[in-house]
Amino acid sequence: MILFFFTSSYRSPVELSTWTGFTRPGHKYCDLVPIERYTAMAGREGLKDLPQQSLIESTHYLADFVKPAYDRLKSEILKLKVLHADETPHRMLEGDKTSQWYLWGFSGPQTSYFEHHNTRSGDIASDLLKESSCLYLSSDVFSSYSKAVRITNEARKQQDKAPISHVYCNAHARRRFREAKDNFPEEAEFFIKRYQEIYHLESETKGRPPDVRLEIRKKMVTIFEEMKTHAENIVMSY
Repeated sequence: MILFFFTSSYRSPVELSTWTGFTRPGHKYCDLVPIERYTAMAGREGLKDLPQQSLIESTHYLADFVKPAYDRLKSEILKLKVLHADETPHRMLEGDKTSQWYLWGFSGPQTSYFEHHNTRSGDIASDLLKESSCLYLSSDVFSSYSKAVRITNEARKQQDKAPISHVYCNAHARRRFREAKDNFPEEAEFFIKRYQEIYHLESETKGRPPDVRLEIRKKMVTIFEEMKTHAENIVMSY
């Protein structure tokens, strides 16, 4: 996509498009180049005094253009029974006094949906979950997700709707054991090996029909129970 910006100084799209690097929104959204840096880059290429405000306004036009697709993504997410959620810090380089924002992501097998907020409050997740058909939420152990599930289930109970079961991400759990390996090699190695078995079983489910995947994943239950018992014994030993 190429966007043309018309100002009192530059009225010809041909003139502006001579600096092709600037006319691609991908540099803004894929390369995270701020508008201020855009104009400096354009100036070095001979396109001087390009007004920043006009460029910022053009991003609003682009956002309006793609909003129907964005809304469609959200509607698909709200229909899913199983959701994965995560959030990550995202610096706001321009346009707001608050520099530390957060990108919240909700995804399913074929759809990913993101929201940008200046908070890590669980209210962000609960607002979406209250609208959703979600029955299982997979996340890390960040307390905001537990809060979101609790608030949503309280609302669902009043509406006589099925509650959400909060399940935790094994990739995050496995990462903690790998981090602990330097200081607690023997204890960590036990869990790391069990996760290798689990991941091996999971690899066997790829491309299989749902009933076969279910039977393979049932084999994981005894491994998880063994890990739980072992963890409880370690805790009791201290």
